[in-house]
Amino acid sequence: KSTNILLLSYFALLLIVIGSFLRLHLKGRLTIAARLIAICFLLSFLPVISFGIDSHDTESERLLYFPSVFAILLVTELIFNLFDTKLIRYGLLASLLVMEIVLLVKSARTYQISSIIAARSINGVSKCKFNQVLYCMNLPTQYSGAFIFRIGFPEAVRWLTPDSAAKKVVILSIAEVDNPVLPYDFEETTSARFILTLKDKDRVSFQNLWDTARSKGFFPGRDVIFYWTDSTLIKVED
Repeated sequence: KSTNILLLSYFALLLIVIGSFLRLHLKGRLTIAARLIAICFLLSFLPVISFGIDSHDTESERLLYFPSVFAILLVTELIFNLFDTKLIRYGLLASLLVMEIVLLVKSARTYQISSIIAARSINGVSKCKFNQVLYCMNLPTQYSGAFIFRIGFPEAVRWLTPDSAAKKVVILSIAEVDNPVLPYDFEETTSARFILTLKDKDRVSFQNLWDTARSKGFFPGRDVIFYWTDSTLIKVED
């Protein structure tokens, strides 16, 4: 869904830019500065064009920092060449600035939520017994592009919870957080009671993961399973 929105926005913006260039060219108002900025904008993609852009998370956004400089200059140049009225010029620029502020606030909130989930998860894992084997189901990797435990979770457990350091961390499955519910609770339960509380679909999924845990050496009564949802980290023990 996000990829489709990105593509539609990209092509809409591309059509607007091409249309603006054609209009300025036909009116003889396409300045040398606009031409040079456009060329620099296109050339700025050459160093990274072979890498590709991942629209699913934020790993590739750093590849767009350099082109964005010329994109800002180009948009500003087009606005000042297309419109003669100062009210329209500065009104459009102010609208773009407000839009960027809104997006910045939204992005900052996303990272705040991801940090809360990460902190609550580490705090919950710290409640395990010393030298216990941890089996992780639905380990949260990211929320709207903000990384949580994409990599390094076992190392984080050993580093941040030395007093209850796990003997081993086994990641059975990973998942992205879709609709997080704060304050993100922690809950302890038994496997039998936990399975009964799950909905049918989740129950089937959990049973498959439970069987997977057993196949990877899970020992009831000794080891522990941590199961993540969008609102809770659940510690499951027999």
